[in-house]
Amino acid sequence: MIIDEMDFGMFKQSIRLQRAARQQDKYYFFSSAIGYGALIAIFDPKGLTLEEFDGLPANANLDSVEKLRIPLERVMPFVPAYIKLAAREVLQEVYAGKRAVPTSSVGVGLTSILTANEAINILLKKKEITVAPRYLYIDLMEQRFVVGNMQTADRSSETFQI
Repeated sequence: MIIDEMDFGMFKQSIRLQRAARQQDKYYFFSSAIGYGALIAIFDPKGLTLEEFDGLPANANLDSVEKLRIPLERVMPFVPAYIKLAAREVLQEVYAGKRAVPTSSVGVGLTSILTANEAINILLKKKEITVAPRYLYIDLMEQRFVVGNMQTADRSSETFQI
């Protein structure tokens, strides 16, 4: 397994890491925290790629691509109510790698716990593995737990350039 808990603004590095995981036939975990919540998407080495999950062109040369446009809901399928609409400018800066992710120790800890739980499940095979395009999202402040699917989720037209 390869576990990625990098900030949102590091998408090119995440794509490179997921490509390396596929080449080594290993599961890749994209796990992120924002606010009081966590999102995890697990990629089977023979399944969906991170590029497909993010709606990006497959096998793009990341060295020649200056900017990538990634839909907001691909990284954050739910924008918590406590993040006001005005905070979207902050999110744009986060996605561009110009600012650290606004989060709390609750979100960071939750991301690590959620990821560790899913890693243990892969090792012990206690339940079905929730692999992309499915994802797990939890937010303790909003008391929300979702097992979602990127292929059936409603799509917003908002994208961020990174």
